[in-house]
Amino acid sequence: MIIDNLTTIATYRTLTPRLNEAINYITHHDLSTMDDGRYEICGDAIFMTIATDTMRTTQEAFLEAHNRYIDIQMPLSGPEQFGWLDRATCQTPRAAFDQNRDIIFFNDIPSLYFTLRPGQFAVFFPDDAHAPLIGTGVIRKCIIKVMI
Repeated sequence: MIIDNLTTIATYRTLTPRLNEAINYITHHDLSTMDDGRYEICGDAIFMTIATDTMRTTQEAFLEAHNRYIDIQMPLSGPEQFGWLDRATCQTPRAAFDQNRDIIFFNDIPSLYFTLRPGQFAVFFPDDAHAPLIGTGVIRKCIIKVMI
């Protein structure tokens, strides 16, 4: 997992070629002015969703993990809290892995909580189980999916 400010996102360009392409997109677009919806950056290999979502309590926000995609998550309108747990330590899946949606949910409890504010981002790799959308009210956020 990576947690950082958008001002230093270019630091991570060399991690994967597709991550570099996603970072180029982020740095050349004002995401806060874009409408909610899905934006294809490179087909299914890199795509972005901007959404307005209702926040959840820590008890309602389940850990999730992905096999094929890295998540870049950025709050656009206010603070968002996340839970995190090393996926290797997850013991209680809520259901089988959903291949079509590339997602599995867990009942495990995060070992770490942190808050992102607009201008910050988190990168979650397949080894990172993460619980997004923790807080109160409604938030606008951006999620970029980068195929590994």
